[in-house]
Amino acid sequence: GLGRAAPLGALAGALIGGAVLVAGARRRAIIDVTHFVAAAVFVAALAAMTDLAAIVANQGQPGGGGAIGGLIGSAMRAGIGDVPAFLVLAVAAVLALAYGLVASPWGAEAVMRPGRFVILATRLLGTGLLRIIAAANARARPWFSPADRAEAPQAEAGAQVAVEDEPGEDQADDGPAWGQQPLIRVADRIPAAATPPPQDGRWQLPGIELLLPAEDSGEVPEDEIVSKAASIEETLESFKVQVRVAEAVPGPVVTQYLLEPGPGVKVARITALANDLALKLAARSVRIEAPVPGQPFVGLETPNDNPAVVTLREVMESQAWAASDADIKVALGQDVAGNVRVADLAKMPHVLIAGATGAGKSVCLTSLITGIMFTRTPDEMQLVLIDPKMVELVAFEGIPHLRMPVVTDVNEVVDVLTWVSNEMARRYRTFSKAGVRNLASYNASPPEDSDGPLPYIVVVIDELADLMMTAPGDVERLLARLAQMARATGIHLVISTQRPSVDVITGLIKANFPTRISFMVSSQADSRTVLDAAGAERLIGRGDMLYAPPEGGKAQRIQGVRVTDEEVRAAVQHWRDQGEPNQVPRQELQQSEEDEEDEVFVEATELVMRHDSVTPDQLARELGIGRSLALKLGHRLEEEGFVGPPLPQSLRRPVLQRQPVD
Repeated sequence: GLGRAAPLGALAGALIGGAVLVAGARRRAIIDVTHFVAAAVFVAALAAMTDLAAIVANQGQPGGGGAIGGLIGSAMRAGIGDVPAFLVLAVAAVLALAYGLVASPWGAEAVMRPGRFVILATRLLGTGLLRIIAAANARARPWFSPADRAEAPQAEAGAQVAVEDEPGEDQADDGPAWGQQPLIRVADRIPAAATPPPQDGRWQLPGIELLLPAEDSGEVPEDEIVSKAASIEETLESFKVQVRVAEAVPGPVVTQYLLEPGPGVKVARITALANDLALKLAARSVRIEAPVPGQPFVGLETPNDNPAVVTLREVMESQAWAASDADIKVALGQDVAGNVRVADLAKMPHVLIAGATGAGKSVCLTSLITGIMFTRTPDEMQLVLIDPKMVELVAFEGIPHLRMPVVTDVNEVVDVLTWVSNEMARRYRTFSKAGVRNLASYNASPPEDSDGPLPYIVVVIDELADLMMTAPGDVERLLARLAQMARATGIHLVISTQRPSVDVITGLIKANFPTRISFMVSSQADSRTVLDAAGAERLIGRGDMLYAPPEGGKAQRIQGVRVTDEEVRAAVQHWRDQGEPNQVPRQELQQSEEDEEDEVFVEATELVMRHDSVTPDQLARELGIGRSLALKLGHRLEEEGFVGPPLPQSLRRPVLQRQPVD
């Protein structure tokens, strides 16, 4: 018989019989023996192709083509192999069909352009041929459905866990075999040996016992990982996207599933199904990293059912913290694999932090400052804290690291940044006299007539948006100048904002802050404003961040550390008990403001000479200064007699003198 091709044989016989009847009625020949041969070749070729397809699908078990198809298919398969046999049969079927239609008297009427029909038929058969080839290649690595995986026997617990840095001898380099349970990678979390804090005689660093111990939240249950892996494969399979979960990397808050796409599956098809996967997994959001850097996988990050908390003590007791030789250690947290991440603020050298309200920005700043208090004395590190919200950073008031009281008045911010800019210029003059290039070289061998090594200065701004609303021109200009030049002098900036729009994070500011941290934001546009890439809108909050290192590359997902109010109070009290801060006198800050005003006053007088009247906005725009300084210049120009008082119902001042200042 013909097996599954029998209906086609019956149809061909019916057509030929009908043609014979029509020929007898019209008394003229319509078909000849060649048409019988073409029909037989076409039906036999389809029967043999059906048999070959059944053999590939059933992994060697024949069936589907009947006796005739099995005989022809088996003979050709034994002679030339699966793929060549299928190709020869496909060509024979196309040629037989084309001859039967084109050579027939009704061929031109049935098929207007036979050549196009042949091309279309060839394309359709070519698509089927490609699918047969893909199925033949997959036989070496058979795909298993989620149901097959669920029914697979469970291996022993010790054999299911692949410990990082200690792979088993029988573990292949390219991952587990198809159909097995995903390997579960476990990070090495051996704590470092506790060492007492170093002392320099005058100052005593706080001990690690002031911080709360790490919470034992437990590991992610293995059954949760296996269940979600099966759900991921099942969901993608329902959209005709064939993938395999090769490995699972559980972290403190999220678990990353490494997906290996099947043959012919595009990565874009997987990323387009992020919302469908989140719906299936009942997750707030999922993030897809395609591909994972350095690995041939697509990373799918899903929140854990019971997220863990990363504490500052846990990071400071890790081997990564002990092994770090950073000048200014920053405890970032743990990545998706549970590995501790430590950065060096001196190499960043400036950090831009953004995120929605409650996402973890202020906690990140608090952990950064607390980490500095545990590693650096006031002689080594000084802080300038600017907190317009008057909530977070005021808790550090009174520690000897402060170069000045915590700044909470936005009207004083320009004066403070001007002092920092003048301090940078003073340090450059000191380095020039000493013949050195940066702070590290100067502190290695300070001149004998100097006051000794210079400390690092870290400027922390908790909310940039408030400053940009008050004095955008002055703040942007001073921040850009410091970010461009202050690295060599040991001055570093850390600014944060909860409104990452282009009017707050301007192009000038963004270009000079290479290191960026984005917590959860409300839209993809905000994510692109901060990171130049999407992804931050899919974070889950509560310290979940994307860290863009200064050297570039893809942003890395990290769970930030948490510092409680009790820990901050204990560390602050430890330093308050040791001495008062050595702060900048108020007169010096006022002098910095007067120096800056004197620098632009001459330019302002030259500007008003060329106009009949001026406004504060005109002064700010043409001199490149902020509106507040422009208002002060207007009052000073009036006192010096260059301009008159403002016109009624206007800020425009008439110009009275047209003589330049001597």
